[in-house]
Formats: sequence, structure tokens, C-alpha cells
Amino acid sequence: MLKQTGEMLRHFQTREFAENIHYLHTTPMPKTYQEWESLHKPDQVRFVQLSQEMESIGLLLAERLISIDLLDKTLGTFVSNSWEQFKPVIIDMREKNADPFLNEYFQWMAEQIDRRMKERPRTPFFLSSETAV
Repeated sequence: MLKQTGEMLRHFQTREFAENIHYLHTTPMPKTYQEWESLHKPDQVRFVQLSQEMESIGLLLAERLISIDLLDKTLGTFVSNSWEQFKPVIIDMREKNADPFLNEYFQWMAEQIDRRMKERPRTPFFLSSETAV
């Protein structure tokens, strides 16, 4: 798990991942497959890349190669918030393409994080007593 943790942390520090997060925050997400198809090709590619990055992280979590604690501390609500933006178009794509597995781990991961944050919200590290040296 340590190797995957390090790789995941390094990935979050890339310019490309930062650009994808920025894209998600500044670009209206399509609501349907038809809207997605009308996007410019570079936007379609960025959409697919970010959804697949989130899918991969969800798969790592499901296979217990990373911990939910790490996910909570690194991406937190970004996971559930980004799923909410992707959800309408992904659900439509699943139906239109008869592919119920599309972004299944992304959805599952977002639901896990959302539930965890509601049931057991953590105290920010800078406020915890553990920060005293």
C-alpha cells in the first residue's frame, strides 16, 4: 500500500491533474451524452481523462491499495462534488451505450466519501491536538 500511496500523492502534484481540476471548476459539464458529443474534441478528451483518473482512484480504493483515510485527506469532498457534476452525463451514457459499468468505481468512491464525511467528519489537522510537536 505504501508504494501506491506515494504514487497517488505524486500524481496529485502534477500540473496535468491541477489543470483537470481547474477545468472541472471552470467548465460547465454536459448533462447528456448528446451534449458531450457536441463538445470540442479536446474537451471530450479532458472529460474522459478526468473521469478515468477518478475511476482509477476508485478502483485502487475498492481493491484496498489505498486507504479511505488517504483519499479523505487528499481529495475529500472534491471526489463527491466532482461525481455530482459527472453524474447526469455518465448515467445518460450508461443508458445510451448499454454500459452499466461506466465509471462504476468513481460513483462508488464518491458515495463512500460522502457517507464517511456525513457520518464521521474529521477534524482538520491544523485544529487537532496531534499537530503539537
